[in-house]
Amino acid sequence: MQKLVNVDKIVAIVGGQCSGETLAAAPVAEAARIVLIPPLSSSPDVTGAGDCISRDYLYGLEAYDGAVCRLSFDGNGDVEGIAYALKEVQSGAFVKVADVTVD
Repeated sequence: MQKLVNVDKIVAIVGGQCSGETLAAAPVAEAARIVLIPPLSSSPDVTGAGDCISRDYLYGLEAYDGAVCRLSFDGNGDVEGIAYALKEVQSGAFVKVADVTVD
């Protein structure tokens, strides 16, 4: 996580997969104001892990077969918003998982 934040200069992460992984990464992401969207982390502790950490646990993940992530930028080219959605297999509709404004 430190390399992703400090060397690669990422602005968001979709993951971790398990709650332990998410909770371990959360302090680093929060300190760097990196948005962390963990779609499979079910622990309630993830909810209080920080303002940049989204807890949107999805029950029945097998019902989804695609994902889309959208970044929006301000006039300086900095990321100002991130949205993440999954596509339902049955309806083909996208379900919003997270929509986060970056400070």
